Amino acid sequence: MLSPKKIIIFLIITTLAWTLSNFCFRIRYIVSGSFAMSPTLIPGDRLYISLLSNNYKRGDIITYQSPNNSNIFIKRIIGLPGEKYEFKVSDEGKGVVYINNEPLDEPYIKNSYKYAPCDINGIICKPVIIPEDSYMVMGDNRERSFDSRFVQHGFVHKDKIEGKVLFVWYPLNKMRKL
Repeated sequence: MLSPKKIIIFLIITTLAWTLSNFCFRIRYIVSGSFAMSPTLIPGDRLYISLLSNNYKRGDIITYQSPNNSNIFIKRIIGLPGEKYEFKVSDEGKGVVYINNEPLDEPYIKNSYKYAPCDINGIICKPVIIPEDSYMVMGDNRERSFDSRFVQHGFVHKDKIEGKVLFVWYPLNKMRKL
């Protein structure tokens, strides 16, 4: 039989764990077949997400509610509120992001995907100002990512952001800070 002291300790630990997991952090994983953030994040990665972050900057990886349903998406912040965004496709088919008329340095982009002209795939290529309280997000694997480049997705309002991905904690041999 459990003593009253052990029951109280168990209830305190359970309450603390529930509070932390609902208000401070969340654990998510990259589902099979989801390659939008590869090679940075790959299927099977387990992520530690801070729910307390609200000061987002360019390069942060965030989780947010999909604009079309209740799914949770994981993408990288590319543009901040009030910035001018433009996506240009060169004659060779290379896609380049411009923020405030300057090409964005994106060392996390590892693949060289050849883009079709902008007007074919619904990609926003004309210059736009990112609305206040909203962010421009894109996947690191541009070929496989449905993100803010597309009219159907649009910008992500801060109220839709779940949290900031801090690190990959599993698999243990690939544990790393993001």
